[in-house]
Amino acid sequence: MSNHKGRLPRVLNASVVRVLILATISLAVFTSAVSGATVRTIDVPSAAMACTVKTSIVLPVDYAEDGLSRFPVVYLLHGAGNDHTTYLQPSILNRVDRGRFLAVIPDGGTDWWMDSPILPKVKRETFIVRELVPYVDAHFRTLPQKEMRAIAGHSMGGQGASRLGMRHIDLFGTVGNIMGGVDICSCSNRKDLTRLLGPFRENAERWREYSVITEAERLPPDAIRFFSIVGTDDFFLESNRKLHRVLTERKIAHEYTEVRGETEELSRHSRLFAYRALERMLVRFAELFSSRRDTEAQRMGGVTSPLPSPDNFRKDQ
Repeated sequence: MSNHKGRLPRVLNASVVRVLILATISLAVFTSAVSGATVRTIDVPSAAMACTVKTSIVLPVDYAEDGLSRFPVVYLLHGAGNDHTTYLQPSILNRVDRGRFLAVIPDGGTDWWMDSPILPKVKRETFIVRELVPYVDAHFRTLPQKEMRAIAGHSMGGQGASRLGMRHIDLFGTVGNIMGGVDICSCSNRKDLTRLLGPFRENAERWREYSVITEAERLPPDAIRFFSIVGTDDFFLESNRKLHRVLTERKIAHEYTEVRGETEELSRHSRLFAYRALERMLVRFAELFSSRRDTEAQRMGGVTSPLPSPDNFRKDQ
């Protein structure tokens, strides 16, 4: 694969991976309807960290209007320097509403969504998989199957969503990575990671163990549906290309997208890029949830049909 900016990566096996370079796309928002989604802010108790974690819950309008139906859930993990309010943008709320699923946005501080091996009170992974997911399923009308549960995020959150999704394939059926720091060994000078894992020079093997790249090398085929999107001027571009190569070589089906936007901000590591990419990713999640519901309904009626293969991120209506 070439490392030149914006050049089309080589597709090693077209039957298991879709690659899309959007050479001039602006990632503009095409939504016009006002979202009817509501946002609740709650404090979720964490015994693992001996605290409560501020969490935003986004509910589609159908949740209130239909008191019997259960809904899929998307867990959204923010980047470093952000919090549980990061994704509460009108266009993203609109996507949640139109997609008829719940979005759960916990506050993760700057802990890279991991359990630190050297800081006993940093248990972000444990909180997500053992405390937050059960809490949401117990307090909201969810569809508690992995096929109806997704996890996604950007930057630090892209790393977190990818790693947790790959490590807990019993919980998450769909995973989304937006410009994630998926190869933390390339970030060995970051103070926040050093605080969590210790200096890289003395703990290189530990850093490799916590890398998404390492998890990808263990991932069973067909365990999850994986989506990845990154800008051609992003400082995590090479890490994302490396992850794409690993998944391709292991014949793990995934959608990998590089974007060169019409403006610099829509090609590089920016919050605006993250918002626009997440809007498109949520469209794909909604499509998957819908098709899985249809498939289950057909199965219950004695008819089975395969899920559709991944397609390109489509333009919003």
